[in-house]
Amino acid sequence: MSLAFFLSLPIAIISWDEATAEKGLVPIAIVEVKKDEPIVFDMHVYPILEAKCTTCHDREGGLAEGGIDLLTAESISKGGKHGAGIVAGKSDESLLFKLASHRDKPIMPPADEGEALTGEELSLLKQWIDQGAKPGENLSPASTSKKSVTLGTLSPHIQAVEAIDIAPDGKWLAAGRANQVVIHDLAEGKSLASLPNESDLVHCIAVSPDGMTLAAGGFEKVKLWKRKDAANLSQWEELQPIGPIKERALAVAFSPDGQLLAVGGGVPSATGEASVWRVADQSQIWIKPEVHSDTICAMAFSPDGKMIATASSDKFMRVLLTENGNVVKSFEGHTGHVLSVGWNADGKQLATASADHAAKLWNFESGEQERTLEGHSKEITCIRYLPNKGLLVTTSGDRVARIIKADNGQVVRVLQGAKDYLLSCDVSADGNTVAAGGQNGEIYLWNVDDGALRVTIPALQTPTVSQN
Repeated sequence: MSLAFFLSLPIAIISWDEATAEKGLVPIAIVEVKKDEPIVFDMHVYPILEAKCTTCHDREGGLAEGGIDLLTAESISKGGKHGAGIVAGKSDESLLFKLASHRDKPIMPPADEGEALTGEELSLLKQWIDQGAKPGENLSPASTSKKSVTLGTLSPHIQAVEAIDIAPDGKWLAAGRANQVVIHDLAEGKSLASLPNESDLVHCIAVSPDGMTLAAGGFEKVKLWKRKDAANLSQWEELQPIGPIKERALAVAFSPDGQLLAVGGGVPSATGEASVWRVADQSQIWIKPEVHSDTICAMAFSPDGKMIATASSDKFMRVLLTENGNVVKSFEGHTGHVLSVGWNADGKQLATASADHAAKLWNFESGEQERTLEGHSKEITCIRYLPNKGLLVTTSGDRVARIIKADNGQVVRVLQGAKDYLLSCDVSADGNTVAAGGQNGEIYLWNVDDGALRVTIPALQTPTVSQN
């Protein structure tokens, strides 16, 4: 190679001062980036902070760890409980630069919570501070990070039941029917209440363990409702929604004690975002914006509530710690989107369903695949364990629900009668009833013991069509 080639490479300037070395830190090498124009916060610096820092330092998003908000130059300058974030003109004395470049503790982002800034990114941050840390006027952080989206009117022909959940007492179910949450009794399928989710289709739904709270995911938020009267299923009070959620909330799950709500979503083909929120006050506990490389399609708490399983379009299933969102294990083996996930009663086995037409059973302790359940001719959209029966139920695009033995994969019973692609399912707590929702808006209730289709709940006659 020519000398000119080597001379064209970026020059890494590494500062190994004594104080940093004594702290046991390895500073990130600063790779010089030259700009003809001044470094502007909104254009050059904020996109870096948004990608790697504002997950934990965004007051508008409900979280500003250490009291510092990195959304604007002014809020950074103001700083938090450890003082000002920047000293204009002096990057080496600026807390933000020292922590981000690993020249002081605690390093940011923490090693287990995000990707460190690159040498080039640190060069831009350093130059911005040394040039006076000016906010700039050409772009605002809000316009850099978010685009205004207005949803159009939902077609009355869209009636898909994308989500369904049977209440713990086994007497009723909540279904996402187009852009409504509809409550039906489980005995005859009668409609008891309808709660509009006007922002979007209902992509996911969950009933709290005590049957008193509902969560439904849609565009950029999760709506919450609470029963006004424990004896009345027709009266619900809408609570403060949970959010903001990046793009759409595609997965929701209550913790076994009902105090927490896990939410999954993300940007298709880009990020899989997971977060956990307190139900009582809708405050965020933690968020992991890139726990998957594609959207999260389903989530499930372990029976003891200490872990959360996440299923994603990136073909992985992962298990996270409930307390902080750290990844415990990753499970790889599907060749298509992983659309559903569930735990067995003792927490030792997990089940996944995928667009690759296969369901898989996994040993949690070893992380190994135990069995592949085949025989479905289209995508398997949902999988659930039947309580205390050693059985699983799956629903598929082939219009069939199947009861399958967990120990050997044998299909025990085929539940027929659905007229369209099945999108969602659930099982009653006593294991006697399977409910499934179809693309055509119908809901089907089967007896597990004999496979009989007991009730077909027809599609909505006049679906709600207005959206904001």
